[in-house]
Amino acid sequence: MTAVEMMRAAFAKSGHAFDKDDPLMALTVVLDMLKEEAAVNQDAALSKFADRLAEVEADWKRESRETANLILNASLDAGRDAMLRTMREGADLCCEQIRRKVMELIERQEVNHLDYRRIWMVVLAAAGFLLLGGILNLASVVLR
Repeated sequence: MTAVEMMRAAFAKSGHAFDKDDPLMALTVVLDMLKEEAAVNQDAALSKFADRLAEVEADWKRESRETANLILNASLDAGRDAMLRTMREGADLCCEQIRRKVMELIERQEVNHLDYRRIWMVVLAAAGFLLLGGILNLASVVLR
């Protein structure tokens, strides 16, 4: 906007003419016009900034929720794997102890009727633990 156009706009806005020798009145009106224009521009810029800030906040909330879900799923997987590993190790240890007991009874060669019953009970218990281990193995495969 040129100086002449600004003077015309100031005249139209204020409703009276300015004397060429009174630049203070013209300057006051022109500054008021510039302040109003700057306020409108600032409102528009603040509105755009607020919209962008809301978009960033929504993105951050979504990303933080996704990250939290990833961390939770990873920790659940690690916990499940640790639990299954502990259960397998316990079943393996139990089977090993049963095997040792059976081998000990067989090696003694002092097998009487009561020892046969004890051996079969141990063998059945071992079979039960092996079945349980198989079920746990199957469950671990299905859960993945």
